[in-house]
Amino acid sequence: MSNATGVPDGAPPPPVEEALIDSQTTLDLRLACIFVVLVITFLGCIPPLFFPVFRDNSHPLTRILRAFAEGVILTLAIVHVLPEGVADFQQLTEYPLAEAIVIAGIILMAMVENAFNSYVARNKKTSMHVCAHGHGAAHEEPSQQEAVSSSSSSSDEAEKEGEQAPTGPAATSGPAAPVADAVKPQEEVLDLRSLKTLIMAYMFEFSCVTHSFLIGLATGVITDNRRLVFALLIALAFHQALEGLALGSMLIQAGFSPRKFLTMITLYSITTPVGIAVGIGIAGTYDPKSIIAIAVQGTFNSLSSGMLIYISLIHLLAADFGSPESIHRNMWVQAMVYVALCVGVGSMCFIAIWA
Repeated sequence: MSNATGVPDGAPPPPVEEALIDSQTTLDLRLACIFVVLVITFLGCIPPLFFPVFRDNSHPLTRILRAFAEGVILTLAIVHVLPEGVADFQQLTEYPLAEAIVIAGIILMAMVENAFNSYVARNKKTSMHVCAHGHGAAHEEPSQQEAVSSSSSSSDEAEKEGEQAPTGPAATSGPAAPVADAVKPQEEVLDLRSLKTLIMAYMFEFSCVTHSFLIGLATGVITDNRRLVFALLIALAFHQALEGLALGSMLIQAGFSPRKFLTMITLYSITTPVGIAVGIGIAGTYDPKSIIAIAVQGTFNSLSSGMLIYISLIHLLAADFGSPESIHRNMWVQAMVYVALCVGVGSMCFIAIWA
């Protein structure tokens, strides 16, 4: 028996109709992903803006939360982003191209930091040169005054010899100058650290945005597996929330204003939904198995992984766990810091089962 379409009863539908049915059955979940991920990501980013504990570096809870964020970032780089780049390039070549691009990402971050340090050093040298000229002019005037005073009358010299040493604020102005000069290098070091943190925050934002868009794009083009889309919806919600908390913590540590903070977390929050929307729009024509698509996606994933590895190891873990302050921490606080680091790593490893 045949039905009205000429297809025997009980036979599977033609491939075109099957694809259309699958696309329609997963469309509601993909649309839900857009709104759910948008809200969850934004809510994950926002706590550092409203809780002062994220700004107080001396508070034990701040250190514990930062360790958790460091574990999230490190695991994001090695367990989530890197395997995707490796899997992409394994479809194209047997050469470990993904690992090579990861190294390129690390070198890129080192070059950016070196260029930044050189720029700061040149500006510091220029400012010291200007200050030296200023002091030279200041010393030149007293020398001229001494020449004039040498030709003054003996009565004036007698009066000067009879004067007592100055007391009060004027007497302390001399020793105070070296103290002020000694404080300046400390202020310059703090400014240098703040600027480095600022650069790292921008690079971390770039890495997260790139990776999030690719995740969204890969989710948006799934038209044939409703169970997979639902699992990705749950995993992405936790993934983006934890990653957003780490990003928000770094942005607060970098000293961004509330307006700048909101701008950057909004950009990050909409990236995955935009990727999903683009994937939905091109699902009928996009071929994720094409050579160009695989090469582009693998390159960005591998490059982002290298940048995230550099940020997490060099500027976060090494700076916190290798700093002199870490030696003088309370034993229980230090233990909680390690626990928080492991919890951050473990949570992202667990989410890697699905996304």
